[in-house]
Amino acid sequence: MILGTEGRIRIPSSWWNSKSMELIRDGKTEIIECPFEAKGTISRQWKWSRCMRAGLTESKIMSLDETLSIMQTMDAHASSGA
Repeated sequence: MILGTEGRIRIPSSWWNSKSMELIRDGKTEIIECPFEAKGTISRQWKWSRCMRAGLTESKIMSLDETLSIMQTMDAHASSGA
């Protein structure tokens, strides 16, 4: 479960190979289909290589700023011992 200020996301099976997720907000549930491409980081590597071949410096799906923000949050969590 991922909780946010505007709703939550529930991944019904193992997160690394889930084929769908539920977006829950305003009391409504939307099923989002996520085609399974590969296990682990392989899918991200495919997307990264497509961006590189296209000459992009960042993904249209996730900006560099967003990536850095997530990494800073993860680092802060890891250093807090939680």
